[in-house]
Amino acid sequence: MRLVCLNSSMVAPSPVEVGPPPELIEPQRPPYERSPVLLFRLLVAGVAVLAGMVLTAAASETLLDLDARVLELFGGLPDSFERFLVGLSQFVALLLPAIVTIALLALRQVRTLVVAAVGAGIAAAALALIDGVIDAPRPPALVSVITGDTWILGAAFPSAAYLAGGAAVATILAVFIGRRWGRLAWAALLVVALFRLLASATVPAHLLLALGVGWFVGTAVVLAFGAPDHAPTARMVADALASTGLPLARLAPASVDARGSTPWFATTTDGTALFVKTLGRDERDADLLFRVYRYFRLKNVGDQRPFSSLRRAVEHEALVALKARDSGVRTPRVRNVATVGPDGMLLAYEAIDGRSIDSIEGDFDDDLLAQIWAQMAILRRERIAHRDLRRANIFLGVDGHVWIIDFGFSELAASDRLLQVDVAELIASTGVVTGADRAVAAAVAGIGKEAVGQSLAMLQPLALAGATHKAVAEQHGLMGELQEEVRRQTGVEAVAYEPLARVSARTALMLVSSLIALYVLIPQFTDVTGMVRQLGDAEWDWVALTLVLSFISYLGAGTSLMSFAPTRVPAVQAVEVSLAGSFVNRVTPAGVGGMGLNVRYLQKRGAETVEAASRLGVNSLLGVMIHLSLTVLFLLWARKEGSFDFRLPKVPALVALLVVLVGAGVVFLLPWGRQRLLGSAVRALRHAWQGVVDLAHEPAHLAGMIIGGTLITASYLCALYAAVSAFGGGLAFSAVGAVYLAGSAIGQAAPTPGGLGAVEAALIAGLISVGLDKEVAVPAVLLFRLCTFWLPILPAWAVFTRLTRRHLI
Repeated sequence: MRLVCLNSSMVAPSPVEVGPPPELIEPQRPPYERSPVLLFRLLVAGVAVLAGMVLTAAASETLLDLDARVLELFGGLPDSFERFLVGLSQFVALLLPAIVTIALLALRQVRTLVVAAVGAGIAAAALALIDGVIDAPRPPALVSVITGDTWILGAAFPSAAYLAGGAAVATILAVFIGRRWGRLAWAALLVVALFRLLASATVPAHLLLALGVGWFVGTAVVLAFGAPDHAPTARMVADALASTGLPLARLAPASVDARGSTPWFATTTDGTALFVKTLGRDERDADLLFRVYRYFRLKNVGDQRPFSSLRRAVEHEALVALKARDSGVRTPRVRNVATVGPDGMLLAYEAIDGRSIDSIEGDFDDDLLAQIWAQMAILRRERIAHRDLRRANIFLGVDGHVWIIDFGFSELAASDRLLQVDVAELIASTGVVTGADRAVAAAVAGIGKEAVGQSLAMLQPLALAGATHKAVAEQHGLMGELQEEVRRQTGVEAVAYEPLARVSARTALMLVSSLIALYVLIPQFTDVTGMVRQLGDAEWDWVALTLVLSFISYLGAGTSLMSFAPTRVPAVQAVEVSLAGSFVNRVTPAGVGGMGLNVRYLQKRGAETVEAASRLGVNSLLGVMIHLSLTVLFLLWARKEGSFDFRLPKVPALVALLVVLVGAGVVFLLPWGRQRLLGSAVRALRHAWQGVVDLAHEPAHLAGMIIGGTLITASYLCALYAAVSAFGGGLAFSAVGAVYLAGSAIGQAAPTPGGLGAVEAALIAGLISVGLDKEVAVPAVLLFRLCTFWLPILPAWAVFTRLTRRHLI
C-alpha cells in the first residue's frame, strides 16, 4: 500500500482558523451489521440459559428447598414494608416502558422501538414456554405473597416474564443506542428485581433464569435485525482532529490492512499528511473476543490481561510508539490522541511515503533484510516486543529506508519469551519470500546466533500471527526448513518446543466423549446405596482373584516388552515399565502414552528409535490379531453352548456394509483422503511389515510377544469373570469372554483415557444383554474396573516416579 508524504518536523498545536470546509469522504459501509462479537454473546447467553434449565429440571427439589430458605430469610420483614416494596416495584415497572418509549421517540429511534418491542414479546413468550416445559414447583410462601393484594396491581406483577422482556430491551438498547443507555436500563431492571426479592415475591433461581432468557433473546433479535454501525463518521474524525490543533483539508478512508481499527488518510490545512486510526466499541469488543479466544486456545505466548478501557489501550499504543521512536526505531511520529464520537478514540500519525513489504513483488535484496533486522536489534536492545511483525507492518519508504508500524499489540519491558516470539515471527514472515537459508542468515547477521537459536522454541505455527501462519502453511514444508536451517546455522542440536496449545481438538473430543459416556452410565447408577451394599456382600475370594488377575496382565505386558525389545531388558524392569505405562495411559487415549513410554525406555537402553518404534508397531499389530482371534473363538464357543445368539440381522448388516463401502469409496476418490488417510495407512503398514521381516529371524522373540499378548487379554477376560462370580455369577465363561472382548474393543476405539466411560457402558450393556440382572451387572463391572483401572494408579505412579528418578525413562 502507499501512504502520503512524511513530515518529521514538530508541529505545535495552533488555534483552529476559519477557512474552507474540508473535503470529507465517507466510507462505504452498510448501515447495519452482524458482528461476530454478537454471535459470541449469543453463544454465552445460550449456554447460561441451557445450564439454568438443566439445573432447574434436574435439581428441582434442591432448588425448591433453597428458594424456601431465601423466602424465609426475607420473610422476617414487616408485612406493611413488604407490600410497600411490591407496590414500589410495580410503580417502577409501569414507569420504565413509558420512559423508554418517550425517549426513543424523542431521539427518532423508531426502528429501535420496534425491535425492542419485538424482543420483549419474544422473551416473555420464551420464558412462559420454558416454565411450562419445566413446571418447577413453587414454595408455598411465594404462592401466598403473589396471590395477595397490593396498592397498584395484583402482587404477581411484575412477573418473571416482564423481567425477561425487560432484559431483552436492555440488551437491545445497549447495542442500538449506546452502552450508557443499556447500563441504565439494566440498573432499573435490577432494582425492580431486588425489590421483588426483598418482598419475597420471587425466588433467585427463577429470577436468574428470566434475566438469562431476556439476554439471550435480546442478542438473538439484534443479530436478526442487524446492529447499527457505530464507527465514527468522517465528520466526527475531522472535528476530533481539529479540536486537537490539526484542522483538515481532506479526509478519506484508507484501503489498507489496519487490523483492529478503521484507517483514514488525512491532509491538514498546512499540507501535512497523516495516517489516522479510529477505534470504537466494536473494535474494543473484537479485541476482547480475540484475547478470550487466545486465552482458551493458547498458553505460554506471553499475552497480558486486556486493558480496562479503550482509552487505556490507545494510550498504551501511543506510549510504545513514542518510546520506540525515541529509542531509534524508525516509526512514524505520533501527532495526537483524541476522543471521537460518544465512545471512540483515534490515533494520528505522520504518514509514510512508501509501501508495506507484503506488496513488494519478487525477492528481497540483502540490504532490505539487513535494515529489517537492524530495526529488530534496536527493539530487542530496548526490550520492546512488537508482537505483530508480519510483512504488512514493515514499510519500505521511497527513500529506501525501512519503517516499523502498528504497536497496537506491543509490550514494554518485554519478557525473553515475547522477544523470542518476535524473532520467530520475523524469520517466518521474511522466509516466505526469501527462503529458509537467506531468512535465517539475515537474522543471524542482524542479532547473532544466540538470539536466533533461543527463538527456535517459538518457531512454530501457533506462535505466529494469522497472516504469517497462513503464508507459511501455503508453502508446504517451509516451517520444517526454517527450523532445520536455524539448527544448522546456530549450532542448536535439540530444542524442546514450547507447548502452546491449551486445548487441542483431541482434548475437546475426549471431553465430549466422556460427557456422552457419563450420560449413558448415569441411569445405571440410580441406586448407589444398593450398589455399595452389594459391593460389601461380594465374595472376597473372587475379589482377591480379580486383583491377582489384574497383576498378571502386567506380567504379560512385561513379557511382550522383553520379547520385542531390540536390546536386552531385565524382567523386573520390563514389568515396572509396563506398570508405569498404565499410569501414563490414564491421561492419554488408546494407549498412546504407554507406547511412547516404551519407546523412551528402549531409547535409554541404547536402541535406535526407528527400530524400537517398528518393533512396538509389530507388537501392537499382534495384539490386535490376538484380540480378534479370541473374539471369534469366544463368539463361536458361546453360540455353541447357546449362551446367546449373536447373528446379525440381514438388513442392518447390509446397511452397515453399504455405509462402509460408500465411505471408503469417498475417501479413495478424494485427493485429500488418498494423501492423508490412505498414504498414512500404507506407510504404517510398510513400517510394521519391515518389523515383521526383522522378527521373522527371531522366532523365540515372536513367540514371546504372542504369549505376552495372549496373557494380557486372557487375564483381563478372567478378571471380568471373577468379578461377575463375586456377585453370584450365573453366566457361562464363554458368554462373559465374548462380552469382554467386544466391550474392550469399543473402549479402545473411544478417545478417552483407558476407554473411560465407554468400557463401563459397553460391558454393562453386554452383560445385561446375555441375561445378567442389572443389579449384578453394574457392581460387577464397577469391581472389575476398580481392580484393573483405578487401584493400579497409585502403585503405577510410584513406579513411574522411581523410573524417572533413575533416568530409565
